[in-house]
Amino acid sequence: MCIRDRYQRRVRGGNLLRMVVSQEKIDKIVDGFMDLDHDGTLTAEECMKFQASLSGEEVRSVDELDCDMKEMVGATAAAAKEMIRRMCSDEDILDTIIANYEEVHQQSQR
Repeated sequence: MCIRDRYQRRVRGGNLLRMVVSQEKIDKIVDGFMDLDHDGTLTAEECMKFQASLSGEEVRSVDELDCDMKEMVGATAAAAKEMIRRMCSDEDILDTIIANYEEVHQQSQR
């Protein structure tokens, strides 16, 4: 299952409104949560860590990444932002991803 499918089911049962997505939220996801070394390129390891933190399940190899994350391996941060913009047409999806990521990381620091 792809990330977009997982979150579309959580937000309005898959009935997404077409909205302009906040660039600030996309930047936060890619620059803050995905590109951990801030080199402008998403590595397999970074994508695996991001997916694991969202799903709560360990990701041991690229083969275990969902289809969206596989596309982002090796992508520039700018390309990843554009992919997310296309995938997340509803800002609520971005809010859900951010909230889930922050919740997982707050719990892990306790």
